[in-house]
Amino acid sequence: MKQRSLFKLSAVFSSANLIIQATVILFIFFPGFVLTENAYAGVNKWTTSGPYGGPVRTIAINPSMPSTIFAGIYDGGVFKSTDGGRTWKAKNAGLNSPYVDAIAIDPAMTSTIYAGTSGGLFKSTNDGENWTAINTELHVLDFVINPLTPSTMYASTWEGVFKSTNSGVTWNAVNTGLSNIFVVTLEINPLMPSTIYAGTWGGGVFKSTNGGKSWTDTNIGASGSYVEALAINPLTPSTIYAGTSGGMFKSTNSGKSWTPINAGLTNLEIEAIAIHPSTPSTIYAGTWEGGVFKSTNSGGRWTAMNSGLADFVIQALAIDPSMPSIIYAGTYNQGVFNYKQKSSSLDAKTASSSSIVLSWEDNTDNETGFEIQRKEGTCSSTESWTHIANAYANAATFINNELMPDTPYSYRIRAYNSTGVSSWSNCASAKTALANTPNMPSNLRATSVSIDKIKLTWKDNSTDEKNFKIYRKIDSDLWTLIATATANSEGYTDAAAGNTNSTTYSYKIKACNASGCSPFTNTAIVPYNPINLNTINVTLTQIDLIWEDKSHNETGFQIQRKEGNCTSLNQWSLINTTAENTSAYSSGGLQPNTTYSYRVRSYFRSSSAPYALGYSLWSNCVNATTP
Repeated sequence: MKQRSLFKLSAVFSSANLIIQATVILFIFFPGFVLTENAYAGVNKWTTSGPYGGPVRTIAINPSMPSTIFAGIYDGGVFKSTDGGRTWKAKNAGLNSPYVDAIAIDPAMTSTIYAGTSGGLFKSTNDGENWTAINTELHVLDFVINPLTPSTMYASTWEGVFKSTNSGVTWNAVNTGLSNIFVVTLEINPLMPSTIYAGTWGGGVFKSTNGGKSWTDTNIGASGSYVEALAINPLTPSTIYAGTSGGMFKSTNSGKSWTPINAGLTNLEIEAIAIHPSTPSTIYAGTWEGGVFKSTNSGGRWTAMNSGLADFVIQALAIDPSMPSIIYAGTYNQGVFNYKQKSSSLDAKTASSSSIVLSWEDNTDNETGFEIQRKEGTCSSTESWTHIANAYANAATFINNELMPDTPYSYRIRAYNSTGVSSWSNCASAKTALANTPNMPSNLRATSVSIDKIKLTWKDNSTDEKNFKIYRKIDSDLWTLIATATANSEGYTDAAAGNTNSTTYSYKIKACNASGCSPFTNTAIVPYNPINLNTINVTLTQIDLIWEDKSHNETGFQIQRKEGNCTSLNQWSLINTTAENTSAYSSGGLQPNTTYSYRVRSYFRSSSAPYALGYSLWSNCVNATTP
């Protein structure tokens, strides 16, 4: 998914002023679940802190440690961030060619990185610290690795596709049937990696089903022959997207035929594509001087998402595998931008065999209330919409009870006041659980209590469960059943070593009985803990704090204070909750000649109700005495 328009490199790019818009989200309590009330900021906008100096042609995220990101800059080399894009350092020792078009990470050995350049292919076995040339003849434009057999890899070049079966030691051209050898981009089927797609400059899309031994033309219905980007649905690999100089195309039959999907796209020069790893109906498109567009219905309709980005050239897109609400975009001379989404869309979550929880954002400040409509079936059903309730002003949740078991329902809402109504929200659907299954647990909390223990708590909402199934995911690995808790349990402690700032732990649970299991709770993610808390200024009534934010997926930070030094037995009190990416706070209203102690931790909150939360370890304690 590393794209570039090779003949546009001489274009003059004019920098635009960035417009940063803050989003304030309101939360409300609702019956049946305990919700926390917090302020959020710094979401739903693009921000950047580098690296600068040239076009960012490729972005690669370490799947086992997603806060580690590599960016390839054409005429700038390789840059690395270990804090989710906040800071960057050049990593070019041994990289003799600075013109980087492609970066790929070995999925089995993530400290092994490959960089494709105009001067050949380079390899690092120590996480990018040093590079060794393994080929100096190929002008590599894109690079993919067989996810099941990582020693097998493919490189696209001006002279076709080359293949290595020994981790890049030797390369052979594999161009039989490839009538256009100017191959710009490659994509490999993640479930059947002998199937590869090649996008060419002027020749459309070609497909190989035998590991590159032979290729066939797959351009029926695709008029845009200058292919810049390819992407495969990770869950349904027969669905493929092709970004071209003439718009976006989609195939649902493994490339046999293509259909244009450009509704809402105001710029048809598609340079990059990224697909949500677990919700592949959500797709992002990077364009030439048009910024980023998003579709939530598999390309049926696109909307621009350019707050803070302007109409930039986007030649690379990447999604955080452990936190898919975080997206990275590589721009032309403006660095890597990142975007953390807090969706304002309506969300529906099954709670039991008879209830569904709705949650949404209140984006207005003058509504009288919200009108809620429902229909039976999925969003595409032809059933009629029916009014079921009105929610009060500033509401953000609603529980629909007394539903039929094992039945899909769809919902939409709109705000109203004395002068009229808003447009309808998106449609959200959910299917109630099977009859006689337990209610879903709620209020899942995952709290890091030591460097090797995470404590889970939840609310038991049923009386007929036999047990609770507890699942854990480490970084971007698969979910694993780690424990079964007995009926009526509301807690479990997981021996999770390394949960400070090196490994991301995620949890979800469900209640089960003889009839089946409840839906899973929302996911609770334990973010990395902040470090190096310190005081920088002390006055009669105020102490200023700073710390180092090590997490890339936190919702915010909690700050606690107590009188006395760190070893005193006085009780800690929560004095403030800050937004994400915060690293400073001023504690005011203090008494003179008094010692105060402080500590900070990061927290995560799920995007929809019933909310699940994760808490990091507390930082070190610091104290200071006012004059």
